[in-house]
Amino acid sequence: MTPETRTHIDDVDDVVAIAAAASADDADTLSRDELRAIGAEVGLGSTAIDGAIETLSERRERERRTQASRAAMRRLWLRRSLLGACLVALVTAATGAYRANERSTALAALETAYGFVDERRSNLVSARERRLEVERIAPTLTDPLTRDAERLGAANRVSVAERRYAEAARAYEALLADGPARDVCGGVRAPCAIPTADAVGR
Repeated sequence: MTPETRTHIDDVDDVVAIAAAASADDADTLSRDELRAIGAEVGLGSTAIDGAIETLSERRERERRTQASRAAMRRLWLRRSLLGACLVALVTAATGAYRANERSTALAALETAYGFVDERRSNLVSARERRLEVERIAPTLTDPLTRDAERLGAANRVSVAERRYAEAARAYEALLADGPARDVCGGVRAPCAIPTADAVGR
């Protein structure tokens, strides 16, 4: 026969505390049958109670997914911000190198940096168009959580796109401030001036 499990006297307080906490958790919850009984007291059938329980469960799940989506958006923003910082550092490091090179080296550096600017400009335009589309369809969304999540997501995408464009623009303008770059800038691949984030797509 299995010997009886015995508890050390020093652990008694811990055992009692754990049991009390478990009892408190049970006191804060109701079973489905208990909810049906309460519903019956106010004239609600079990079908109505079961349907309400399922509706609430679905709502809680949507809330959980919305919170997870927002957390993922924050992580994405952090990653993109890091990439933007790396881009600025890369272009800044390249600035000192091309000063001693020929005009073609300066032009190549400008064209490379402007490629990043143009990519981020396209992303910013797309994000703003997406936000306009979300605002257009938002009144048709009956679920306020879904509507708010769509609007928040669209606004976050625009904010991230604006920040990334501004970072690329600052890096490009840092190159333009250098003597050789000012001499060779011009044309669609390495313009001598670029618009601000507010002016993009306007």
